[in-house]
This record gives sequence, C-alpha cells and structure tokens, in this order.
Amino acid sequence: MAAVSDGATLSLYLANITDGGPLELVAQTDLTESGSPDTSLAKGTNNGGDWHAGGWSVGRGLHNGGHTDRAWGFIDEVRISNHAVDPAHFLYSPRTNAWNPTPADSARGVGTTPDGQTITVDLSWKTGILESDLMQVNPDIVMHYLYMSEDQNLSDDPNLYWVADIPATGPTGQATVAGLNYDGTYLWRVDEAISINGSPSPKNDPNTITGPLWTFSTLLSVPVITKHPVGMLVDAGVTVELVTEAESVSPPQFQWYKSADGVRDPETDPTVGDPSPDGVLTLTNVSVADEGYYYCVVSNGSGRDAMSDAAFVEIKRLKAWYAFENNLTDSAEDNDGTALKADPNFPFDYAAGVVGQAIVFSGEEAVEIPRSIQDSFTIALWVKTEDIGGTGGWWNGHGLVDGEMPGSTTDFGTVVLNGKFGFGVGAPDTTISSATDINDNEWHYCVATRDHVTGQMRLYVDGELEAAAVGGTGRRAAPPVLNIGRIQTGINYLNGQIDEARLFNYPLDAKTVASEYYDLSGNDACYAPPALDFNGDCVVGLEDFALFAAHWLNCGLVPDCLP
Repeated sequence: MAAVSDGATLSLYLANITDGGPLELVAQTDLTESGSPDTSLAKGTNNGGDWHAGGWSVGRGLHNGGHTDRAWGFIDEVRISNHAVDPAHFLYSPRTNAWNPTPADSARGVGTTPDGQTITVDLSWKTGILESDLMQVNPDIVMHYLYMSEDQNLSDDPNLYWVADIPATGPTGQATVAGLNYDGTYLWRVDEAISINGSPSPKNDPNTITGPLWTFSTLLSVPVITKHPVGMLVDAGVTVELVTEAESVSPPQFQWYKSADGVRDPETDPTVGDPSPDGVLTLTNVSVADEGYYYCVVSNGSGRDAMSDAAFVEIKRLKAWYAFENNLTDSAEDNDGTALKADPNFPFDYAAGVVGQAIVFSGEEAVEIPRSIQDSFTIALWVKTEDIGGTGGWWNGHGLVDGEMPGSTTDFGTVVLNGKFGFGVGAPDTTISSATDINDNEWHYCVATRDHVTGQMRLYVDGELEAAAVGGTGRRAAPPVLNIGRIQTGINYLNGQIDEARLFNYPLDAKTVASEYYDLSGNDACYAPPALDFNGDCVVGLEDFALFAAHWLNCGLVPDCLP
C-alpha cells in the first residue's frame, strides 16, 4: 500500500501481492475542501511514556497526540519521502522491471572523485521479478540496458542515451559510470531484455521491459565553510589571527575582505592581502586603523564561492568622554552630544562637579549621544541626585545613560531605580541594582560593566562591587542612539547632576574601578575583600586575629563537648 499527498490531493494505492495483482488507486480525497491553508502532514508532539509521538508511528495509530490501536501482522520496506512520489517509483510497481536503485531516486551528493576532476558513480539495481512469484527473479531477463542523460544542469536535452549492456547474472545489476560533472544532475534508466530464442530482446523491442526513470545529483564542487572567524576585542599593538576553514573537493583559495559596517559586499569592500591556500589572516601591531569587520570568500574554480560570517576587530579603548565643562563635547572621539530640550539653543545649567563643572538636569531636558558601545562595555559616571525613580525593570527608573527600546530587544541602560543605581540589559530583560542608596544629594561614582561573550553584568558604587548577574550574550545594538538624563524612549527624566560620563568598549575590572574612584575622591575602596577579614575593613590584621582567637577551641561536637 502507499499513501501520497501532493499538498492538494491525498491518494491511497493498494495491491494484492499474493495474487500478483497490480497496484491500484482505491481512494482519493481533496485536502483543500476544508478551506484551511495548511494541508501539510504533521508529526505528533506529545510523549506517551512508552512511545514517542514526536516521530512517525509504525505499527500503531496516532490521533490527537495520543496512540490508538496497534497493528497485528508484518510490515516491511517502509519508505517516507519529502515529495509526492510517482506510482511508477513505488517499491512495488509491481517489480517486473528494474527496481530499488542505488543511488536512490533523487539522491544528492552522489559519487567519488578519484582524479579530483570528475565524478565516478557506482550504480546498482534489483532485477525484475516474476508477476506470478514475487519472491523469484524473472529467469527470462538476460540483459540490462543502461541509459543516461546529459548533465541536466548544463543541457536542455532530456533524452536518454545508451551507455552499456550488462549481462543479467543474478538478482542485482551493477555498473560504474565515470567522467561525470561536479554539481551535475543526471537521469538514468535500466531496461530489461528478455531471452527470445536464446538471444536478448533488442533495445526498444516490445518484449523488452522498460524501467522507471530515476535521477541523482553528483557531488557539489562549491566549498563548504566549516569554521567562521570570531570577532575579538584586543589591546592596541598585539597580533590578531582570524581563521576561516572550509571543505572543498578541489584546492580552495581564501580571499579576505574588510567591511566598515558589517555588511558583506565583495564587489565594493577592499581586499585584505592576496588569495592564499589557507584561511588565516594575521594582523600585526593592530591599531584603530585596523578596526572593522573581516570576512573571507572561499573559491575553488567551481564558479560558486562560499562566504564566511563577518568578524569584528576592535581596539580596547575609551569610546566617549563627556566631561561637561560647560559643553556637550566628547573628549575621546567625535561623539558629541545634542541638547534635547524645548529650546536646544538655550544652554544647559552647569554647577561645580567632581572635576570642574557638572551638567544639571531639572527633569525636563536630556542629552542625545551616538551609541558608541554595543558588545562588551563599561558605563562610568558621577551622579548627584535626590531622585527616587520607579521600581522593577530598569526602564522604570530615571535615565542616567540609557538605550531603552520598546519591547524585549537588544537594548541596555543605567538609571536611578528606587533611589539606587540600576543597570539593565535586554533580551532577556535583566536588571540589577545597588545596595547603596545614591539619592542622598552626594556625589557617587556609578559604574556598570558587561561582557558580551559570557553575559556577565557587574555594578559598582563608589569603587566597590554591589551587584552582579548573568544576562544575555552577544551584541546589544537595538538603540540607534543613547540618552543622558532620561530613558531613551523620551520618558522618566532625571533631576540631578552628572559629571565625567565615560563609555568604554570593554568591561573595566574591579581594581581599575576602585583605583579610578580613589583618584578622584581620595577615598579608599575595597575591590577584593579578603577571606579572613572578620571586621569588614578589607584588611586582615591583628583585630581579625583577635576575633578569630576569641573563638579558639569552641566546640560543637556531640558528645565530646557537651557541658
């Protein structure tokens, strides 16, 4: 039996093999009558304990995700195809002609390449059987006539041409064809010659049994990339190696390109170096001039190239620095800010800051800056406020340096959240906040760091780590710009002052954060609390020893230390 669906019609075929009867169409139904646009066959999804409904079930029925009655009897030669098989290609058809081809009908990636230039394919098939005894090879079949087409990808000629006569000496016929093309598609057929007066029936003779038409596609010559280059953030002056690896049936050539924006276009992007037989690109003594996105095009003469992912190379550095010395100028690069206020030409108010001047926000204005960070980063700034802000996710707070976007997406931001310093990263939304209140109208050094490889988020206040979490990994580039002094969507303005806002494209470590806090405040910060610091002063000393000694020989063993 066979069931065939072409997406519109479901057909059922049956044959009585005991009687040697032909395969007949016994039922047919229109799948589109329901009006549903989805007429595809779907596998089950439920788990039934001793069986799994996530696959096709052989020997029992499935209905509404559950199993029904089991079958009793024998099942053999089950074949499931991803296309509507022509009845002539069924395993039973009724096998009086050549059948069960190898490679299977419509097989892809067929053949070997002994000379590295052309494809050789081993063909085999089952000899036709008797209609009266389906277990017996037809003894009258004495010759196989093998026919093949030209490469259908290069020729419009669908005709088959004689290739060889193969004597029928058993239940299986075999032939080897050589000199085929890479990336080729070939049609083939085997006709069975019947013995007539001791000689094989001629080709195209009415007594010769015509076989079904089969097809296969040969090995692809296009290279397949097995390893893509990985982006990296590095110190200036180091040596960087980017690697692309590919599998190819003929020797590949690797050509590197550099893109300014990550969009790969070999037609316009400049090449980096000459083509080489390996996929390693070495950049020595890297500098800001080497920053960009690098990708590799792999070719092997087939005319169909493979292209790797683009991998960024970025130099660790300070990307933006807003000192707010009576202006919105970026002192690090060219990321100057733009006033967001009723009259953008009317200057901001400034007051005495931690260093020189600080910008004053009155809850009605903000500053827009380019988004200069997106992967790993640090946001560091001094904050003085009495704001409280909202609670919950960081987007409910009052914005410090923020890139909030609507919905759950790849955004991030720092805020005043319930009187504390808050830091959030989207996709998935993850918010952490400090233990220290920062809304006491005193200056506080607030730092948020993120590692885009691990997703590690850390939050520091006044030089000390106060919160950490693991958020999503990868790039966070949803916000087109960042806002200072409000949430990027235009809400939750800050009342307070900000000074020395800086953005780095890598996460500062705890020691650096503590050192920067001390440099500007003159106050100590404990960046690595010792394990035996019992009095909490970040130093293991005599007082800690005294606290330890006071409990010397304390015992809690039963029964040794019972009073």
